[in-house]
Amino acid sequence: MSTGVLDPEAPTVVESNPNAARTPTSLQRFAPFLAPYKWFYIGSIVVSLIATLTGLVIPLVMQRVIDGPIADRNFSAVWWPAALILLLGTIDAAGIWVRRYLVSRPSSQFEISARATVFDKLQRLSVAAHESWESGQLLSRAIADLGSLRRFMAFIGPFIIINAVTLVVGIGVLLVQAWQLGLIMLVTSVPLVIACTRFETLYRVVARDAQDQAGDVTTTVEESIQGIRVLKAFGRSAHLGKQFLRQAYTLRGTELKKVRYLAIIWAVIVGLQPITIGAILAVGTYSIVQGTMTVGTLVAAIAIVTFLLWPIESFGYLLAELNNARTAADRYWEIIDTPETVTDPDNPVELPDTIRGRVQFDRVGFTFPDASSPLLTDVSFVVEPGETVALVGNTGSGKTALTNLVPRLLDATETIEDPVLFSASARENIALG
Repeated sequence: MSTGVLDPEAPTVVESNPNAARTPTSLQRFAPFLAPYKWFYIGSIVVSLIATLTGLVIPLVMQRVIDGPIADRNFSAVWWPAALILLLGTIDAAGIWVRRYLVSRPSSQFEISARATVFDKLQRLSVAAHESWESGQLLSRAIADLGSLRRFMAFIGPFIIINAVTLVVGIGVLLVQAWQLGLIMLVTSVPLVIACTRFETLYRVVARDAQDQAGDVTTTVEESIQGIRVLKAFGRSAHLGKQFLRQAYTLRGTELKKVRYLAIIWAVIVGLQPITIGAILAVGTYSIVQGTMTVGTLVAAIAIVTFLLWPIESFGYLLAELNNARTAADRYWEIIDTPETVTDPDNPVELPDTIRGRVQFDRVGFTFPDASSPLLTDVSFVVEPGETVALVGNTGSGKTALTNLVPRLLDATETIEDPVLFSASARENIALG
């Protein structure tokens, strides 16, 4: 079934390649979706890097002003550096606008294409595959998870690159300006790297649990609304209400665990900043007194460290959203990678000009994928045009499965054929099938 959104000539699903050197991650598998917009993303990252790195130039201009015109009391020489700082600030602000402009449409189109792909996949899956998935889980993957992935493509992914480059360049500038101050920045970054690595490992597990549990809650709500007449008729509203509360409390506990992990990483990130600034201020002041450092250098160093606070602080949020996106991608590809058990034959038989509407089963069997024994075995019958047939049997005897085999909502897993040879050549017998 075509959704009218996807181009059948350009499939977007990444097929597995057994000869590949390594299996791509769930996020890397979205590369075909982004390929048409790669230059928009590359352009947005380049523009953001230019805009962000202009912020590192401003402290260097301040250093020249403090150690030059201000130290010499030549205030007339301050105007040109001030104009330069104003220009750099304008470039920074314009860069933010351009970046958002470049990624807004591609990220939205990515979400549309990915959602159309999963919808198209759901139309091709068999009824048995749909019965193995809870409807709430499918809704959660098709809506909430794709929303997380869109945010990752538009903001989280690019800014992980931008902030990492900014942090490396900023520390490099500090080392060039005053190696002692840059070394302090490096040393205080070690606990941050350890905390971020541990955080990513723990948070990814609870992020997956939270998204699965949210899908369970969605399933309960949706099924309760759809079956409200049955619930009221049999007085089962209280039972479903208790089930919903249990699932909600479980989800609440998982979300609180996520909050605890976030609190720890934020405490480390925020706590290290004043320690770093205090150590730089102490070492810088001592160096100024000893005559080995200028006041402008210390002011520039503190300005650079302050400028780097945002990239450092953002890593907690970015890592959390990165793990959410990874989990969402895993859940998305679980649907896409579900095998299609009901497929068209390689050489389908053309329908005759006149269709009689005769249904015939000849020694057909059926077994559910997760069953250990067959449900239907050696079923044979004929329903002539205009004939009415009633299927009678105990619950679970296979009545529904049998009727689903007729329109191929399910596919027969066993068909027994007796070999018949006609009085003709081998070629003609093969042609008859």
